[in-house]
Amino acid sequence: MSEPNDVTYRLGSPGDAVEAARIIVASLNDLLARQNRPPMAGTGEVMSAVLAHLARTDPQRFWVVAGGGRLVAFASAWVRGDLCFLSGLFVLPDWQGRGLGGALIERAMRGYPSSSRAAAVMSSAANPVSNRLYARRGMYALMPVLYLKGNVAMRSTRITLGGLEAAPLSVADLDDLRAVDGAVTALDRTPDHAWLLGEAGREGWLFRRHGTAAGYAYLGGDGTEGVVALGPVATVRAEAQEPVLGFLLAQAAERGAATATVVVPGHNLRAQRLLWQAGFGFEGATGLFGCTRPFGRFDRYLFAGDALM
Repeated sequence: MSEPNDVTYRLGSPGDAVEAARIIVASLNDLLARQNRPPMAGTGEVMSAVLAHLARTDPQRFWVVAGGGRLVAFASAWVRGDLCFLSGLFVLPDWQGRGLGGALIERAMRGYPSSSRAAAVMSSAANPVSNRLYARRGMYALMPVLYLKGNVAMRSTRITLGGLEAAPLSVADLDDLRAVDGAVTALDRTPDHAWLLGEAGREGWLFRRHGTAAGYAYLGGDGTEGVVALGPVATVRAEAQEPVLGFLLAQAAERGAATATVVVPGHNLRAQRLLWQAGFGFEGATGLFGCTRPFGRFDRYLFAGDALM
């Protein structure tokens, strides 16, 4: 399909993040309306912070489309190691079906996938058009992604960590965080941890076992699931997921949260068991995690959200 000649593609900037977030809200609300579901709460400003972060860390992979005197579409991706993750692709409803999405993917994910480079994306299972677009580029569904929401107000802070020791996270822990990520996702997420702990102001904890880094956990997510999200969470051992997640839920309750949302990879059965037994349930449609080849250990990871994975 040839590209329409009444639009302009250009590299985006952090200054485009607020308008890009509004495109997200408009396109998602259109999808929700067609599914007879209620619209999103809020206007998307919380999402704009992570989009601005990605525009700074991966400036060659944040693209926008202008048409009719305004932004009508955007795509954002990031590269860590040999993985390119498509963190956002949204087109205003009136501009869909014109090939903008495919053209944006080609720009944002240029060079990926290849024989040595992987590509991945998180998408809604309720959006077949997008999922066909990703599958044609080799990003096949590896597992479901569950958006689970529940009450945390009654969580006890008396949590048994099973030999783990928890300490507040700071930028001084970046080397330990890099070691945990290497064991869990095989990716160097240093730019994202620096953002979470710095500009985003997320509260987090590093867990050690016998003095060695064994996991981490954050409150707040990446902003795509709102301010009451939990994650990311990573543990070197799968069996540490339950005590670490229990600790995080208790911390959220201690800070006055009534509810929380957790974005759970389908492979993480330990986290699923804890959350279902705690009364959590589905929030929105099931997601899909698509990739060109398997990587990482998602039985010991909880997503930050849709943008940072």
